[in-house]
Amino acid sequence: MTRRILVAEDDRNLRRVLKAVLAREGYEVAEAPHGAAALDWLAAHRADVLISDIRMPKVDGLSLFRQIRESRPGLPVILITAYGTIGDAVEAIRAGAFDYISKPFDEAELLRVVGNAVRTAEITDREGGGG
Repeated sequence: MTRRILVAEDDRNLRRVLKAVLAREGYEVAEAPHGAAALDWLAAHRADVLISDIRMPKVDGLSLFRQIRESRPGLPVILITAYGTIGDAVEAIRAGAFDYISKPFDEAELLRVVGNAVRTAEITDREGGGG
């Protein structure tokens, strides 16, 4: 079964890079240019992992993350940002984010984190807690 990843990122070029990297690994990738579009997409579709930038227009990544926590608590969320601090990372993880990646990101690190998130989603699905 092909796993679907939603990428919410306002930088079109970075969104394209993320899509290409993930598609090359065999993932189906959907894109959203901001948090509001991601919420709309998730209302109609299923994702196995959400990768979201933190700073985006309309609905930022942290607001998106909080809303997803309520509607789909089992969905692994990976937050990415160019403005990251260790404090931000700790706060995101404590709030339930699957992981936190700073830009510019290392492709191998991104794929490792996404792979771990997909495995977590698979376990959640098997245990009947999919969202």
